[in-house]
Amino acid sequence: MTEADIGQVAGLLALVCAAYACIGSVIGAGLPKRWNRRPALLRSASRAVVATGILVAVSTGALLYALWTHDFSLKYVADYSNLEVAPAFDISSLWAGQAGSLMFWCLLLNAYAIVALWQNRGGRNSELMPWVMAALMGYQTFFLFLINAVVESPWLRYDPAPSDGQGLMPLLQHPTMLIHPPSLYLGYVAFSVPFAFAIAALITGRVDDEWTRTTRRWTLLAWFFLGCGLLLGGNWAYNELGWGGYWAWDPVENVALMPFLTGTAFLHSIMIQQQRGMLKVWNMVLIITTFALTLFGTFMNRSGVASSVHSFEGSGLGVPFVILIGVTVALSFALVYYRLPGLAAVNRLDSYLSRESAFLFNNLLLVGIAFAVFWGTIFPILSEVLRGPAGKVTVGAPFFDKVTGPLFLVLLLFMAAGPLLPWRRASRESLRRNLLRPLGVGAAAGVMGLVLTRNVAASLSFAVCAMVVASVVVEFYRGTRAKRRATGFTWPRALVHLVDSNHGRYGGYLVHLGVGLVALGVTGSTLLKVDSQALVRLGQSFSAGAYRVQPLHLLQEQVPGVGPAVTAVVRVTRDGQQVAVLRPRLVQYQSQGGQWIAQIALRSTPLQDIYVTLSQTSSSQKEVRLHVLVNPLVWWIWCGGIVVILGGLIAFTPSLPERRAALVLAGAVPVVAR
Repeated sequence: MTEADIGQVAGLLALVCAAYACIGSVIGAGLPKRWNRRPALLRSASRAVVATGILVAVSTGALLYALWTHDFSLKYVADYSNLEVAPAFDISSLWAGQAGSLMFWCLLLNAYAIVALWQNRGGRNSELMPWVMAALMGYQTFFLFLINAVVESPWLRYDPAPSDGQGLMPLLQHPTMLIHPPSLYLGYVAFSVPFAFAIAALITGRVDDEWTRTTRRWTLLAWFFLGCGLLLGGNWAYNELGWGGYWAWDPVENVALMPFLTGTAFLHSIMIQQQRGMLKVWNMVLIITTFALTLFGTFMNRSGVASSVHSFEGSGLGVPFVILIGVTVALSFALVYYRLPGLAAVNRLDSYLSRESAFLFNNLLLVGIAFAVFWGTIFPILSEVLRGPAGKVTVGAPFFDKVTGPLFLVLLLFMAAGPLLPWRRASRESLRRNLLRPLGVGAAAGVMGLVLTRNVAASLSFAVCAMVVASVVVEFYRGTRAKRRATGFTWPRALVHLVDSNHGRYGGYLVHLGVGLVALGVTGSTLLKVDSQALVRLGQSFSAGAYRVQPLHLLQEQVPGVGPAVTAVVRVTRDGQQVAVLRPRLVQYQSQGGQWIAQIALRSTPLQDIYVTLSQTSSSQKEVRLHVLVNPLVWWIWCGGIVVILGGLIAFTPSLPERRAALVLAGAVPVVAR
């Protein structure tokens, strides 16, 4: 029996086990009210969840083995790998095609289901868990059905087998592609767990705060990986695609951003529910919307309705996904309507000058941005459906920039003010004490920005970014000072103990700091960039902002296993002084039909990037076309992204009180009061 036979049989058995786990969980929980709960059937269904995971792992492992050993008799292997690429890219070939990426999706979904089962062992959330498993395995059944019956099978064979495969697209042969797609998948799929708990809470009527407490870390996990995927995708686009940007408002980029925005809103609003007993209906709506947006993103990526460098070719998945999304949304909101009496708020909003009010406006802005992105993404598709291909309306970057830019700016304002406001009601004295310093820093930054750039929009954005950074610094300073006075610790030790006392709070502050830095980089690179293109003879120069760019000569070379390449040696000067010598090049990929791919040259500093692309060379090799961008502050996007990741990691890990409580419950060591 070959690896293809093993993988195919394992995939079919996994489909059967997933369906049994879903149906067994529903019947075992006693869905028909005349039936009693059946513990034995529930245990059997739980074992079926584990069995499904093992079978999916075997099927995925068989495909990975075929890719690693270059079994070109399999069509999937021949389509997405070849003998020339590095072995690491044989692994990334798994998610390069429809069937392989769906298998990876199923592997992650089952892994999350098994972890959720393990976390809730011993009777924890015993009323919810059957419905959680039913929901998760129901979606698992859907995806396994697609692999086995709808998409082109990964086990189709060539006879005779070719001697080599087509391989990955050159743009995908980049180290980031080993991390970026898996990170997005990890984020997309992880949102399934909080959604499943929300559905279980609605079905059972357990709509108190317990389901939000149980799923907070699952939501953080999904948010963290989705954020990492977005950051890595932007970095890949900036360094690999050669157009000088990191975000093009591409449809597949947009559908990854939308659940990140609504997931962020959910993380903020569940704090209000847990602190004040408010926004219960809103939280249900948010997590349902977030999960529906992950399904919508999968639909856009796989149906072929959107043209994108990120998307797969159409393969008949559009209709099944539309049905799935429609059923999910209809049933979920029907359950919310049914449980409305139990979702009533315990408290009311006491004042508009309060933390919960700031969080509420924060939520509305995040959802508003997500809706604007959704509408701009879906409108071209709707126009084509209603008016035909000739009547298709294109929505480009200017629309998204004009609509979302001001909303993001206001969002940053609430991000700066919200954490400094008290719960329930803020007094005039507390407003003066908490907001005066950030406002002063923001005003100073705005004036300085206006003097240096003479750009009003950029100066206003710099002011708001400075307020965000200042508010975070103020909170860390005040907390560290109080901890130092109470304990006598040194400043560094007091800071560490402060953060360790409440990972959720101070990890969140770090996320705010990182977002402020990212916004600083986006402002500079969007509003202050210089874009120059020129066809020049070797030895001549042209201007790009304050710089002079001069191509000196061309180098002809051969890239082993790829093809010929042409490198331009480019000197960049400022005020007659050499700043950098950059070497952009064009590489011809023989395995891709002789396609020429540009590889950029980049000089990056915290103040600005000089970004050079070799677009064309003349037949005489005496002229070149260069595309040069001077992108201010892009460095801060990547720096801020790292701070966001660090903050997310801290917020996800348990703080000192949680670790102590876990030790007490485990009976390991007693807690000693300090």
